[in-house]
Amino acid sequence: PSWHNRGSPGARRAPSSPGRAPQRSERSRQPSRLARLMLCGRDADEVFAYQTPKIVILKDRKLGFIAIALKFLIFCYIFLWMILYKGKHLAVEDINGVSRLSIRNPTEDMCDPFEVGCMANYTHFDKLAYCAESPKPYVEGGTGIKRPCQIWDSVEVHLPVDDGLLLPTRIRRYDQVRACEPSQENNWSCDPAPYAYLSADGSRQTVQGEAVPKYDAFIADIERFTVLIDHNFKRHGGMTEDDQDMNGHYYECPNGDATVTDCNARAIPCAHADCPAGSVKPATEGSGEETFLTLRGRRKFSTALRLEALAFGNVGAAASGEASAPGASSYPHVAAGILRDPSGRAVALPKGDVFTVGSLLQLANADLDAKGRFATTFRARGLVLVVHIQYENRPSGSFLGLAVTPWRAPRPFYTYRVSTRESADYRQTKTFNDPADTRRTIRIYSGIRVVVEQSGSIALWDTAFFLITMTTALGLMAVANTLTDFVLMYFLPQSEEYKKRKFHTSKDFNPEDADTQRAPARPATRKEAGDHFLEAVESQDGEAIADALPVLLEVCGKKDS
Repeated sequence: PSWHNRGSPGARRAPSSPGRAPQRSERSRQPSRLARLMLCGRDADEVFAYQTPKIVILKDRKLGFIAIALKFLIFCYIFLWMILYKGKHLAVEDINGVSRLSIRNPTEDMCDPFEVGCMANYTHFDKLAYCAESPKPYVEGGTGIKRPCQIWDSVEVHLPVDDGLLLPTRIRRYDQVRACEPSQENNWSCDPAPYAYLSADGSRQTVQGEAVPKYDAFIADIERFTVLIDHNFKRHGGMTEDDQDMNGHYYECPNGDATVTDCNARAIPCAHADCPAGSVKPATEGSGEETFLTLRGRRKFSTALRLEALAFGNVGAAASGEASAPGASSYPHVAAGILRDPSGRAVALPKGDVFTVGSLLQLANADLDAKGRFATTFRARGLVLVVHIQYENRPSGSFLGLAVTPWRAPRPFYTYRVSTRESADYRQTKTFNDPADTRRTIRIYSGIRVVVEQSGSIALWDTAFFLITMTTALGLMAVANTLTDFVLMYFLPQSEEYKKRKFHTSKDFNPEDADTQRAPARPATRKEAGDHFLEAVESQDGEAIADALPVLLEVCGKKDS
């Protein structure tokens, strides 16, 4: 071997012993001050040290099974039930809706009464039991009060009121004459009343009590008038939908107090060219097949809710939305055919949904010829009919969290529910005379006040709301560890052993003065020596470990090698 040092020509070094590495100089063993990165006199590794919790691993399958089972149950509840199935992570916003009501009198094939040649289609008076012209008994053995009937058209029947429409069923007319003119002779007053009622012959009525009207009549065939409901909504956040672009349904309930699960939901057949996908189409002539379309976008509404559709088309065509729509000129004819059917309550047209007044009353379980708890019929005194429209896009009974994503969402749909409100009498009084006239005619209308209410909420994806929900859900996963710790400390046979592994008690860092003056006792037993050695290891104090190890070996009967 060459003793020549290549790094220093001419230099020699002593040969090293076989199998022994060359000795490094004392300077080479000391770290270079330049090799260290110092910050404010401290090692950068200390300044930027990473802190992490210390985990104790308890090798016990019972505890592992308990922790895994609890986490699995929490996972199923949060992610499968609350998020995927119920969609609680979605942003649900209420809607604002507007609506318009219009009325039309009975016509042949629902033609427009403002078109020349459109034929009216009223029922003859002799077939209407409430008309005085009919020989039929009226109300429970003929105890009802009949009145002469009058035929009104859509112009006369249309009486706007606050938040709705008044459909008169009874009209009373009174003729009045001004009874006095305030002057100096009567001390600028009018006693007993400014107007006096006139009899049919033109004389003033003098009999005390309720005034006798010039005529008191029922409006004939009001149940066969049709009501068009045109409505739409806007969701907070920008979504706007019109009834023409949504599938509609209505509830048939056994009574006004029934819950939704006790009601039958029927789809409204669409009779125009721009029907939304999945709508029920009217049957083509001679098809004879029935269409059954589930509520809420071809999904089940609930297991308790029986889903039925009107029998007006082909099953496959209705589900796919590919059935041929009738031409524009045939809309009224098709709609008339649907509403003439005993089960046909409504039909969707380009301008809105059409119901007959009788259908609305049936959906509300109301009858104009019933008395209820009053002495007179609803036809004579009137009632309030509330048409509630509920908008949604959340099909119940399905995984809503999978249906609503950042890329797509279920189409909104709406459902009608019709009900009545308690009202002893609903009427409106009007006059069309100039207040300066000496005579005037007043009319008192009693009838059906139709009010439309709109409500609902639409669920859409919101990333910020999703992250908040997920953060909250992940925090609940820590509950599994808390419950497992509680079980291992108090309910298992080896609880004391688990506590020793889980908790570490340090030495007393604040001993009393008497303790500081007295030297600590030397461990005498194996347990004391072991605890003393573990305390030194946990403290990470090298000197303490060096002192405790000989004591441990001595107590254990081992020699220091």
